[in-house]
Amino acid sequence: MVHPSVSLHMKDSWVEPGRHSSGVHLCLVTQLLGGDLKGFAEAHDYPSRRFPMAEANHVLLDFLRSISVLHSNNVIHSDIKINNLFYELHLPEEAMLQWLSADPPHRNSPEISVNGNARSAVSQPHPVASPEEFIRQLFLLGNTGSIRERIEYRPVTICPVALRPPEIYLEGHWSEKADIWMFGFVRAFGWHPLFDYSKDGSSIAGQKLDAVESMLHQMTTKCHDQFDEPQLRYCHKGEQYFNRNCKFLGMLRSCPDITVFLDGSLAHWHPGIFSKEQWMGIMAFVSRYLRLDPQQRPSALELLQDEFWGNASVSASEAS
Repeated sequence: MVHPSVSLHMKDSWVEPGRHSSGVHLCLVTQLLGGDLKGFAEAHDYPSRRFPMAEANHVLLDFLRSISVLHSNNVIHSDIKINNLFYELHLPEEAMLQWLSADPPHRNSPEISVNGNARSAVSQPHPVASPEEFIRQLFLLGNTGSIRERIEYRPVTICPVALRPPEIYLEGHWSEKADIWMFGFVRAFGWHPLFDYSKDGSSIAGQKLDAVESMLHQMTTKCHDQFDEPQLRYCHKGEQYFNRNCKFLGMLRSCPDITVFLDGSLAHWHPGIFSKEQWMGIMAFVSRYLRLDPQQRPSALELLQDEFWGNASVSASEAS
């Protein structure tokens, strides 16, 4: 059984001739979507853009179901983030007609493009669902422009820099486990990146680190994890940053640890959103899959069956 939240449903498609050098355009029609999770959180001013436990679990189970079904069909999304998680829009026909009549489709003023004058369509956001409707929404993973066949890929650049898994920074082979790493940033830390990326690197205790060194240092300390030899052996840049004992080289050797997230502490607990027990449970859950070595990360299906979800956990048949 295919879970209803797994993906976009294509209603129609056609090819539209383009102008001059723009070629032809493939047009797809899907079910109507009301917006993405990031826009919903911002519209309703959720504290620190974190949802209460019940709402967060509802969204994230749908998120994992979508990822699991993609992986089971030999597809890697490779761009997991909250503005790619959409919810379906369920408006009564009368309300839909009122909305369309109040703001009918129209175009922007003409502007010069490489192919002559063009008039683009005005973006018209759909009505945002209410917080009361939130728990009843079906969420699905969209924006499939970056999907790839599920095989082990050689080094390549994927996803925003702050969300990239360590195997990408170290130019190693990567697989669907990259999606699991990116999912980790959605689960426990709101919508803010766990790592601070700067193309100029960073300075820690007087030591200047380049951009990759800074990210590797943050990963080991904030994730409370270490790189190991089997992983580094297959990374093109492994020897550039680590010795044979998997210890940092260069400036990284003398950098102190920074505040960790997954060490069981309450340093980043949000008491107005989660209880102490909930926060400790979140940290324990995330530590089971936000692992530096992709081989040690569980699959999306294994995460769906994790004890963290309690009564909300799902069977394999539900997620495929």
